[in-house]
Amino acid sequence: MRRRGLIVTALAALSLTGGAVAGAAPASADSCVDGWFCLYYNSNGGGAFVRIGGNIPNLTNTTFNACGTNCNGLGQSVWNNAGSARNTNDFYAATVFYRFEYKGASDFVPTNYLSSLPSTYNEDASVLFGP
Repeated sequence: MRRRGLIVTALAALSLTGGAVAGAAPASADSCVDGWFCLYYNSNGGGAFVRIGGNIPNLTNTTFNACGTNCNGLGQSVWNNAGSARNTNDFYAATVFYRFEYKGASDFVPTNYLSSLPSTYNEDASVLFGP
């Protein structure tokens, strides 16, 4: 009977640990996986981020939906809130624009590159891909 109690206790502890790990899973997904362009809430690829796979002429309805090195900015609009960008795409560079519809000041992010956004830091409105 005592052995059975230890097993039940061990299983309960494992389920609690598993629950904690499952709850923390988004925080461990802190990389911009191959082939994506990601905008981050903080500088240097920090904070929450969003994966972008195509042109977005208006970032108003796009939100930071994944946790990076921390969850700062999670759920916030990407529009006028991005601090850095990472491009893990091997074929297409990306440009972040200050205004909607790919206008105004911009920051070019080459393929396979983590970049600050000196011209559009917290002033980003659209993203355009190109060779």
